[in-house]
Amino acid sequence: MISSSIALLCATFTLGAAPASGIKCEVQSAVDSEMSGLKAFSFLVPEGWKANTSFRWLPPNNMAFSSDLSVATPDLHAMVDCVEHTVLTYMSGFGQQPGKGVFIQKASDFLRFRASRLVAALPGASDLTILDEQNTELPADMLQQAGPGYGSGDSMHQRTFLHQAGYLKAKFTLNGVEMTVDLGTEVFGETSSVQIPGSTRPNSVSQVNRVGPTLTVMLESGAPARRRAEAKIIASSFQMTPEFHTYWVKMVTHAAQVQLGVNAAEQRASDLNWHENAMANFRKQMQSKSDTTHDFCNMVANQQDYRLGNGIVTLPNDYKGWWDPTSSVLMISDNPQFVPSGAGTQNYKALQAVHAGDR
Repeated sequence: MISSSIALLCATFTLGAAPASGIKCEVQSAVDSEMSGLKAFSFLVPEGWKANTSFRWLPPNNMAFSSDLSVATPDLHAMVDCVEHTVLTYMSGFGQQPGKGVFIQKASDFLRFRASRLVAALPGASDLTILDEQNTELPADMLQQAGPGYGSGDSMHQRTFLHQAGYLKAKFTLNGVEMTVDLGTEVFGETSSVQIPGSTRPNSVSQVNRVGPTLTVMLESGAPARRRAEAKIIASSFQMTPEFHTYWVKMVTHAAQVQLGVNAAEQRASDLNWHENAMANFRKQMQSKSDTTHDFCNMVANQQDYRLGNGIVTLPNDYKGWWDPTSSVLMISDNPQFVPSGAGTQNYKALQAVHAGDR
């Protein structure tokens, strides 16, 4: 996302030599246990990593949801986290009172907040340092979703929309080990400010921001090639399941028809396409980086879908996979000559690529 100036990505995500053997992975899911009971998102978990997931519908109308998909090693020295989307608010304080919520002037403000929360949650973590920070405006066609009020307001009530993609690279110390964390996101929100003539109080500022998808990759600065390959596989694999997407479309469509009447079509298109447009633009921005810095971009841009039984699994372009349906285990490698062999591999079958129009 952003520009070719982020050359530090090369040092962090250079994968080195291909692993000598395949990487065993299992497919795991985040489940919508509140309403549909369906698997909402799927992702890959390499052997030795553990997953923690959350999924909840957001009030007041339960048309949007927040899903946090986190995969980490037991020592917490490697983690890949994907927050599909969430809603953040902010209200300024008056006088000596602090504001409430997360104030976002640019997309990387949220990434700074998320990096600080990550470090605060890890026992023994300290000395957070920002190494690189980039922001970019997203395409104008996405701004049209904000409606005719974009940038509108009067002398007392100013209203502006934020629609940006952001990238952040940081480092910190975890129990004496230097860690590197890369984060990318997009933010689509609205800031309203009210200026009170003749008042000595500061202006009132309120925000409602939709944030996501947000990808976080945390590794030891000197992590070996295999660990980096595992992180790359995880980060490329996060996706909404087809059955949940169908459920969500039907639910929001019905709600739009009931609530919005003749305006349903326009609102429905905006609601249904927000996640897909957000991810597509996120990938587009990431892929626009220099070719020499696109290891991180590969995690969210350069991907290939493969058929996995009745489902789909997504891998980085330069990786291939084999599937053992009897054990529900995948074997993945970026070595084009690698084929599973030896005891316990007789049931592995090569995954078949799914191309546009084949779904």
